[in-house]
Amino acid sequence: MSRWGAAEAEVRARLGYGSYVSHRHRYLYVETPKAACTRLKMLIHELEALPPIKPSLTGPVQTKYYMYIHARYAFKMPSLASLPEEEAASVLAGDGYFRFCFVRNPYSRLVSVWRNKVYLVEPRFEGVYRRARELYPECFEGRFLRFDGFVRFLCDARNSAYGNPHWALQTSLLFPGAINYDFIGRVESFDDDLAVVEREIGVSFDRREGQDRSNASGAADWRSYYDESLADAVYALYRQDFEAFGYERDSWKGGKPLAPKSAEERFLENEIFERNRMIDMLSSALKQQDGG
Repeated sequence: MSRWGAAEAEVRARLGYGSYVSHRHRYLYVETPKAACTRLKMLIHELEALPPIKPSLTGPVQTKYYMYIHARYAFKMPSLASLPEEEAASVLAGDGYFRFCFVRNPYSRLVSVWRNKVYLVEPRFEGVYRRARELYPECFEGRFLRFDGFVRFLCDARNSAYGNPHWALQTSLLFPGAINYDFIGRVESFDDDLAVVEREIGVSFDRREGQDRSNASGAADWRSYYDESLADAVYALYRQDFEAFGYERDSWKGGKPLAPKSAEERFLENEIFERNRMIDMLSSALKQQDGG
């Protein structure tokens, strides 16, 4: 395990999916789910003039067309794991490549994954939903799992089998003890930090209108979901990230009470909830039919 902090098979699997090497522009990007990775992949895809990515039943199903940007098999850039060992070592440690990643305040990141993936039961999160429904029925409002219920789910050691990169420690995804990053950007200063990346690799990303808002979370301030008890629980879970990337323990403070949802908002949430579960059911049925 050594400096990587994980077994070799785990490191290779993570870097095989989450690392992107450009020989043309001489950089390495390692993604962090829920830390602007959709935006960054779209910008990189455009910069590298890669073939269009199309929806497919091969791999995880998505509910939005643009989210197939995460189909790694279709994203035609090498990963660190796909390179010959000597070449990968040069990218990791040599002076010729700019190595960067982006991180996010763990409090904010956790609210984002709950709102985007768990609350509306995106495909592949049905298991989490059912497990939480079984263990913590008191943490639901109608059919929807509250944020405090999701935090409780993550704190419960019985749910370790439901681990997911979207809420894994960022340090466990980025391997900062082994990868000599030249720059670690922050979602909270995304535009300024993206400009640093542009300057260092000598490019200008195509920031078309609306592109940088892809997969953005809802409008409510993420701090509004926290109280001291919830913040303490999340800090205990992600302390390593807070310390490694310099986020303050009290950064959850300052949120205003959440406004009551309108009848229209509740109607739309129920519609999306039903759509997501239908997409998941149909995709599973098709894969079984195809023998996948």
